[in-house]
Amino acid sequence: MRPTTGVYLLRSKVVYTLLAIVWLVVVGWQVAEHDRVKHAAQTALRNRSKDITSILGIIVRSQRFRGSPLFQERLEHALTELVRSGEVLSVALLNAQSEVIVAAGEPIQNEIKEALDVGEKWEARRLLIGNLVDLGASVTLREGETNAPTIVIPPRTNNPSAGSDTNRPSSQNSTNRSSRERGERGERGPRFGRPPWMSEADYQNLLQQRGLHGMVLAMSTEPYLQATDKDWGLRAMIIAFASAAVFALGLAWRNIAATNDLEMRLLRAS
Repeated sequence: MRPTTGVYLLRSKVVYTLLAIVWLVVVGWQVAEHDRVKHAAQTALRNRSKDITSILGIIVRSQRFRGSPLFQERLEHALTELVRSGEVLSVALLNAQSEVIVAAGEPIQNEIKEALDVGEKWEARRLLIGNLVDLGASVTLREGETNAPTIVIPPRTNNPSAGSDTNRPSSQNSTNRSSRERGERGERGPRFGRPPWMSEADYQNLLQQRGLHGMVLAMSTEPYLQATDKDWGLRAMIIAFASAAVFALGLAWRNIAATNDLEMRLLRAS
């Protein structure tokens, strides 16, 4: 092999290696930037779910007055309106046993336990987020005393026995008790707690069965998918341009090397 040809081969190896390194750097850079955009979109969706959770807390508190229970029909209507926005696919409010008290949107009963265990679960078209929180239970009724979990009253039935006052105290006793409680509370207003006709055990069971202790929220991943797909399309174009540029530079160097080698042969032959 002639020395000149060996020099060009060595230079060609160096040039091709540098071009390959540049291409790998560009590809790695675009992949890293795409991962950053993905994480940013995921964070934005998580933050939006926190906003929705805050909205749910406001909805619950707006329908309460000094710890009063909620009517399930009103709460279902508010949740249905929230789901209609499109951002939220479904929402389920849970009791202490992680059982659904009231829900709206797509059914998610089968995913509730897993969502609560892992905190969040990413699926193809939705993000499930589980929160163990006492919605609306932060209002202080008395000094040093906090509300019990919000109780959701089930829909009314036409059962005649439901309105029976058999187990309730007489109206005279209720009036005396109410007057005495108003005198003790002064101007602080009524306090909603255990009804006088309900035992403490029944009241605690009611808190466990109908008290809000948590929620599972299913957020649509459509904004996340749109952001990541759009970003990946741009990154793919940059990678394609970089690949075309590297290929063109490599081909140009090959032609330059071949031309120089031909000129050297012609000089030696002349």
